[in-house]
Amino acid sequence: QALNNSQPNITRAMNCLEQQLNTTLFIRTNRGVQLTPEGERLYTHVLSAMEQFQAAEEELADSSGLSHGSVAIGASETALNIFLLDKLKSFHMTYPGIRLKLYNHSTPEA
Repeated sequence: QALNNSQPNITRAMNCLEQQLNTTLFIRTNRGVQLTPEGERLYTHVLSAMEQFQAAEEELADSSGLSHGSVAIGASETALNIFLLDKLKSFHMTYPGIRLKLYNHSTPEA
């Protein structure tokens, strides 16, 4: 739930990560999942990296805000009509100082 994803997708991602790293990261039991020693070491590095990303995001958000600037979006006509128009309208209402630039491209170009 925290990842906003289904259990089979999370399991598949965990298995792929273990295969890529060629090690077991998780101990799976009836009561849940625990990290192996290798998983603990990886978690320490990932936690440190995530803290750095979050600090950078907060610093950039504090310094620039969303009161002015521009956003350029390249999208196919289908994506624009089906997915983006409502989102862009809501974004523009929330952040009227941000100028939106839309570029219509074919799907591979976009």
